[in-house]
Amino acid sequence: MAKDIKIPQIAEGVESATVSEVLISEGDEIEKDEALITVESDKASVDIPSPESGTVKSIEVSEGDEVKVGDVILSLETSEEEDTAEEKDKSDQKEESDSEKEEKEAEESKETEPDEEDEKA
Repeated sequence: MAKDIKIPQIAEGVESATVSEVLISEGDEIEKDEALITVESDKASVDIPSPESGTVKSIEVSEGDEVKVGDVILSLETSEEEDTAEEKDKSDQKEESDSEKEEKEAEESKETEPDEEDEKA
């Protein structure tokens, strides 16, 4: 599955920067958190990491380009296994939060029910 990887928020108050270095090439296999490009602004020079692993399908920026937050850096071909694993993680997290919610509701209903001893008094 192809995914567009975009420029994230670089630093507080920085809306654009210049691409100073492209660290990957089309066809490269990259890992999550691997540096993709280096951008420079008035305030800093920052490596932009990949949010996930996959194969670089196309690169949309070149050295010297001015980029803004949200601009596409590259298109990444991710494996279906990774996509399925991510969906499973999200599903597991939802199930956990649902069961936590049920447990919390059960505890609250116990707290609101009068104790048998109180009824006898």
